[in-house]
Amino acid sequence: MPIRAELLKELNDETQNVPIAQQRWPELAVELNQLRTAVEAALAVHDFDRDPGEFPAVLRSRRA
Repeated sequence: MPIRAELLKELNDETQNVPIAQQRWPELAVELNQLRTAVEAALAVHDFDRDPGEFPAVLRSRRA
């Protein structure tokens, strides 16, 4: 589920109340969605952590 600008603004208003320009909220949503995509991709790369027996296979696949 993508992060929406409205949600970010509501969370900010309820917690930190950081002064952010109105036009910046949609940009922040795009940036956070890009970061989330990158983190999810990184999790897949480090999937061997869930099964230690797969560690050698992961190393071999990265070497090739």
